[in-house]
Amino acid sequence: MEKRFLAIAAAAALLAVSAVPVLAQEAVAPEYKWVKGDVVRYKMDVEKASKVTGAQQFEMTQSWSYVWRQEVKDVAPDGTGTIEAKFETAGIRMQIPAKKTDFTFDPANPDDAKRASSPLAIPFVSLPGESITYKVSKKGKLLAINGLPELIQKISEKVKAAPQGAGYVALATGALADMQAAQMEGVFRLLPEKPVKPGTLYKKAKVRVPDVALGPLILESDYTLVGSEPLDGDDGFKFTYTTSKTVEVPAAGAAAPPPSPSGAKLSDAKGAGEFYLSKSKGIVTKNSFQSGTTVETPLPAAPNGAAGAAAGIVTQREDLKVVVQVAPPAAAPAAEAAAPAAPPAEGQPK
Repeated sequence: MEKRFLAIAAAAALLAVSAVPVLAQEAVAPEYKWVKGDVVRYKMDVEKASKVTGAQQFEMTQSWSYVWRQEVKDVAPDGTGTIEAKFETAGIRMQIPAKKTDFTFDPANPDDAKRASSPLAIPFVSLPGESITYKVSKKGKLLAINGLPELIQKISEKVKAAPQGAGYVALATGALADMQAAQMEGVFRLLPEKPVKPGTLYKKAKVRVPDVALGPLILESDYTLVGSEPLDGDDGFKFTYTTSKTVEVPAAGAAAPPPSPSGAKLSDAKGAGEFYLSKSKGIVTKNSFQSGTTVETPLPAAPNGAAGAAAGIVTQREDLKVVVQVAPPAAAPAAEAAAPAAPPAEGQPK
């Protein structure tokens, strides 16, 4: 009898232990919970290091910061949200061999007005008050972007019109493109279409990305649901993802894309990140990711170069780090100074 009792107790204990991971592995289906009128503020910090080696040498480091107010303007019956991101502040810190700048632009600060004509500063001083509108499904699929081309064109024209601004247009458009990509990828990551268990790689997304120097690229992102994990006291799901870029290979029978006019070759383009989705609020509360890209470009032979001399190669490496997270609510405007008291009426004590 005693042996039988011990056997039953051991089996019960084993069943209890084995039941724990089964419960922990319950499938879930996280979603963005777009609610018309909901507002959240985000802060984004971007760091970018560029280094050119080989036949040419160059280094540049940049860091940008942005704060924007994000509001759900509308929600369709299928849960798709129309999201407006309106910029409040923007700043830059840049170090290149001939230039150095460091500021955060606040349109309410009169001292910042002097920067309005600098071609280095225009892409940032022009952002506060501007907005971009996104249309995003409840699973994070980006369906439309409105206002971005017009914004880039508007700011590019300002840069071009500034003293010596023509030489900074490419830098300005590149900074704006990086900002938009980081913003979009920071708060609108893909979620699983169907319920999945923690630890599951649930999505292998592929997107065709045009590139002027390299031709069409394929951006692939692999998403994994880690599981439930709180962040800063908020309930949440944690996700991880990896990214890679490769030159597009045409399908069998399709015409090959024209070769890169510069002869540039993509030798490395990978990234990784993690993000948290609030269970109660249905928004990304923090997303941090980094990526690195290496491109090799041959230089044209020198007109007077020796016959058979090896062509020079320029290797350009770019490393990007981005952190997007919920920012505290905007501070309430300072109370206006109390109006001076009215003079006492005639005959009243002064």
